[in-house]
Amino acid sequence: MENGGKKIKKISLYECGYCENNLELILKNEKRKIIKFPALCVLFEHKKFGNILFDTGYSNLIYENGIISKIYNFFNKTTFEESDLIVNKLKDKKINKIIISHAHPDHIGALRYFDNYELITTKEVFHTLEQPKLKNLVFRNMIPDKFLKVKILKEKTKDKILSKYFKEIYDVLGDKSILGIRLDGHSNGQLGLYIPEYKILFATDSSWGKDLNNKIEKMKLIPRLIQNDYNKYIKNIKLLEKLKKDYKDIKIIYSHEKQKEKIYE
Repeated sequence: MENGGKKIKKISLYECGYCENNLELILKNEKRKIIKFPALCVLFEHKKFGNILFDTGYSNLIYENGIISKIYNFFNKTTFEESDLIVNKLKDKKINKIIISHAHPDHIGALRYFDNYELITTKEVFHTLEQPKLKNLVFRNMIPDKFLKVKILKEKTKDKILSKYFKEIYDVLGDKSILGIRLDGHSNGQLGLYIPEYKILFATDSSWGKDLNNKIEKMKLIPRLIQNDYNKYIKNIKLLEKLKKDYKDIKIIYSHEKQKEKIYE
């Protein structure tokens, strides 16, 4: 399909800050190796619905939550500069809709910087936004005082490819241009997105990156406990690996893989 016939004109990837972790502390039998995990944001430029943002990355609010921020940054060293703020990267683009994968600080950090948008997510993720709890790694200071317009994804749909692997699929906009996939494990109700026109699947935090997928069952106890459901986490990684093996033309992108900011059109 030529670009002129696509519903989504352009997809832009942005890195909005990053955190660092030692691989030795994450996986068994690994040597010390500091890895950067970027916070990915995705902008969809849709012909009908305008600019749609998927996650918002970090913001300075990660440093402004008192002792909680100090603890978070001690165990999960975060680097963020003003130029990393997604609002600055978008250069005054009007955002009509924001889709949130889950409510961790590297995904909702800049949510307060936007207004007059429709929030789209699953009921479980919206519940964590309404009732933020530290045990779920949700920081209250990042959540807007109120959401003017919210769309909770409830009605399931079918897809000839995705339905072979996943039970809960949503037609996010009602035109099949963006398909939502429920990817539990890391966070309850976590939402991934598949863009059929581009054959790109944004798998969010279902994994730290494809290079670690074959080692993920060696995860140490503390990282396991951070996952909402470790068994579902492993199951989804295996499903994504199988999908990739079966459909080599589908590109799977995880939120924290090292990658350059890029444009697809």
